[in-house]
Order: sequence, then structure tokens, then C-alpha cells
Amino acid sequence: MKQNIALFEKELSHLSQDIYDDFGNLSLSSVSLAEQLSTGIEAALLENEVKPSEMPEHPELVETILAREFGRLLAGLQHTKSSGIFLILNATANPYIHGAEYSRAGLLLKNMEASAVNPVYYDIRYMRGPASIARSNEMTLLPQWKMEFDVSKAGYFTVPIGTAMESDLPLSRLYYWCPKSEFDHSDSAMLCSAPLIASDGTILGVAGFEVKCMLFKSNYSPDNSTQNRIFCMLAPYDGKFLHMDKAMFAGSYFAGDVIPSSNTEIFTGTGQLNRYTCNSNSYYGLDSKVRLYAVDSPYEQEEWRIALLVPEADMNEQIAGQNRSIIVWLVLLTAACFVLSIHISRKYVHPVRTAFDTIKSKKMDKHRKTKIPEIDDLIEFLTLQDEESGRPVTTSSAHSTAMFEVFVENIKTLTPAEKAVFDLYMEGHTAREIAGILFLSINTIKTHNKRIYMKLNVSSRKELLVYTKMMQELGL
Repeated sequence: MKQNIALFEKELSHLSQDIYDDFGNLSLSSVSLAEQLSTGIEAALLENEVKPSEMPEHPELVETILAREFGRLLAGLQHTKSSGIFLILNATANPYIHGAEYSRAGLLLKNMEASAVNPVYYDIRYMRGPASIARSNEMTLLPQWKMEFDVSKAGYFTVPIGTAMESDLPLSRLYYWCPKSEFDHSDSAMLCSAPLIASDGTILGVAGFEVKCMLFKSNYSPDNSTQNRIFCMLAPYDGKFLHMDKAMFAGSYFAGDVIPSSNTEIFTGTGQLNRYTCNSNSYYGLDSKVRLYAVDSPYEQEEWRIALLVPEADMNEQIAGQNRSIIVWLVLLTAACFVLSIHISRKYVHPVRTAFDTIKSKKMDKHRKTKIPEIDDLIEFLTLQDEESGRPVTTSSAHSTAMFEVFVENIKTLTPAEKAVFDLYMEGHTAREIAGILFLSINTIKTHNKRIYMKLNVSSRKELLVYTKMMQELGL
């Protein structure tokens, strides 16, 4: 699980930084575009002796204004990572048609080939504006073309204009990111919209850039090398739910059928992946806040979050697969250790076992070096002991030796207690047996042994037994 968290954190950090940078650049470009358009439109009005506040009353100037600004919009689209650029005047060229109160003149250009793969390739289409401007610029009108914008439900138009009318903030704080919506009955997209403010404070309209869903998907699809159905989304957050109807999604075609369709609730995990629920569907992933507005923006309280999600079933399957891999590796490691232990046993234990067999069989003269110092020293010592013990004892000559006579004479120097111990040795009893017979402690017997050895001038029990055997042979 820790490995999964690290991968999610790395990918989320990468995507968050890219979205923050790209959307920040589009915000700056929208403000710059609005400033230039405001200056150009106001200049065109003044040339015709019309005040900015009087523009809606002069529909005959609308086409002239749009024609002058067409080149600026075309250049702006070619120099930004967006899928479209728009200018919407707060005026209509047809004030007497039905629904004129919601009809606004403007221009909409779209780059149909905008993508992360070919960021400098353009296929620009003329989607809104006077037909004469399209013809003069050799642009083909498509079936989706319309003369003007319908702003009856256009938050990208009404929100920034309404905010600008009630705020004294500079233009750099008045741009607005409209959540995903159908842009004037066209493709779904997010729009960055900035108000056009004349020098006298009149709101002339709005302008900005579009990021359509396909461009977002192309630019911000996460790495799916470990999870086929992983996807990224940018969504408004109200403190409890991520709003899916206003969210932008990016992922491979595998993720198309698992993207949430309604508001998603976040259950934060401690030290682990978060859990996200949408109706009966569950996901695992991480999310982070992305700042789309400046600190003192009127839209500062609108929170947007970037989330990186994987269906719960996919995550469980991956974890199970990882566990299976761990088990396989543990089995292989155990088998390798077993084989290695057998090899070590044969290489190092076999010489030791052979050496002990040699000791048991008392064929130490035929023993080969084991190259184990302790074993070789032990066998060498035992060999010397055998050689010494194998030397014949000539009892017939020993009987008449002065040492034996001295030994027999010294027996008389033993105390009654020492003589009792000595006699039991003569009978073949061991030290422990003697202790039991005489009701003495083994330490007392050891003390008697030392005195007996000293008085009889012997150095060991083995030597003592040699003399006692000689005495038995002589009947002493």
C-alpha cells in the first residue's frame, strides 16, 4: 500500500503543478487580452464620437469593432495552450429581433486540433461572429456557426460583468473561471473570462480563453502503466462533495465507463489513500487543492481540487496481485535457503561428522586434516593419549621397583578416613559411589583424593589404579 501511496503522490504532484501553471498562464493571458481589447474597442468608439456607455445604442458599430479586433483574437489563440478564444460585447447588432435581450455580438474562434501532442498545429474554425468577417479572412463557416451568443444561461458572461460592476478591484483580480458547461450550445469546456472595462468604468463585455474537455484530457491524463482505469479530475469542492457536473476529466479510454456521474464524497484516510464514494461506486485515490485565483480575488472562496482516482475493485485486484507476488518470492527464498543449508551442511558439517566417526572407531592414525583447528587439535591430543595409554606396563619388573615399594610403604601414612577411601578405590568404586557408601559429600571425597595422591606420590587416579592393580596381583 505504501508503494501505491508514493506513486499516487508523485503523479498527483506532477499533474497539480502542470494544471496550476497552465491555468495560471491562461488567467494572465485573459487579463492581458481584456486590457488590449478594452483599449481597442474604446478607441474605435471614440473615433466615431460614441462614449463607451453608449455602445449598446449604436449596433451599426458592432461589426466594425469586431472586424478590428479579429486579428488580435487570432494571434492570441495561436500563442496560448487553449482550444478557443472569445470576445463577447455587451451589445447586439440586432436589437429588434426576438430574444435580443439575451443575444450578444462577438467572436468565437476554436482550434480544432488543440492537443498536447501537437501544441503548435492549428485548425482554426470561425464559430461566432458576422459572416462578412469570416469571408474577408477566408474562413469557412461551419454548420455550428451562429451570428451571436445566447447569454441567457452564460455564467462566463453574467458573473464577471456583475462582479466588475460591484467591485473596485483591478482587472487582474476580476478574471473568472467558469466551471465546465456547454459553451453556447457547443462543446463542454471551462472558460476563463475577464471583463472589458473602459476608462470611465463602463463594462463593454467579456473576453478570454476556452479549455475544452478533449484538450484537458489530452494534456492531463495520468500515467496508466500500473492502473488502466486511473483518471484525473479538476472539480469544484464545497467542503464535502466534489461536483461532477462541473468537473473536467482526464484518463485513457479504459476509464471512460468508471468516471463518477454525480457528486462524490471524500473520506480522508490517515497515512493511506482516501476513499471516494459516488452512489454505489467507490474509488481510492488522493486529491489536493489548486489555487485558480489570487488571495484578494472576489472568487477566492471558490475551492477547486485535483483528484487522482482508481476504482476500488481495480485497487483491490492490484493489492491482491502484489500479495501473490510477495508469497511467490517468499516461497522461492525459502527454497533457496533450504538448498543453501544442504550445501553448507555437506561442506562444513561432513568433515566434523567424519572426524567424530574416526574418534569413535579409534582409527585416529588414519585421520585426514579437516582444516578445522579445534577438531584437528582434539584428534591430535587424543592420538597422543592413545599412544601413551598403549605403552605396555611391565608389571613383573614394576613389582620390584623402588617406586612400588615406596607406594606400599606410604599407605601406612594415610589417616583412617583416607584409608577407607583408598580401600574402596581398591574395590573398584568410583568417587561418587564412595561418597554414597561413606555418607560424605563429593567435595569431601575430592579433598581426600588430593591428600591420598600427595601422600602416595601419584599424579592421577589412573596411576593410582595401576598401583592398586599391582597390589591385587601380589595379594597385598
